[in-house]
Amino acid sequence: MMGIALHPFLIGHPHRARPFAKALAHIAAYYDVWLATGSEIADKYRTTYATA
Repeated sequence: MMGIALHPFLIGHPHRARPFAKALAHIAAYYDVWLATGSEIADKYRTTYATA
C-alpha cells in the first residue's frame, strides 16, 4: 500500500495539475496497481480476510 498525501498548499496551484496528472498516470500504468478509496480497501479486506 502506498498513500500519497497531498496538501492544497503544494498541489493546489494550477501549474502543478498537469505534472501531478502525468505522475499519477505513470504510477497507474503498472499492471499490478490498484487505485482505490479507503472504503474500497476496507471492503476488500472484509471479503478477503475477515472471519465471521
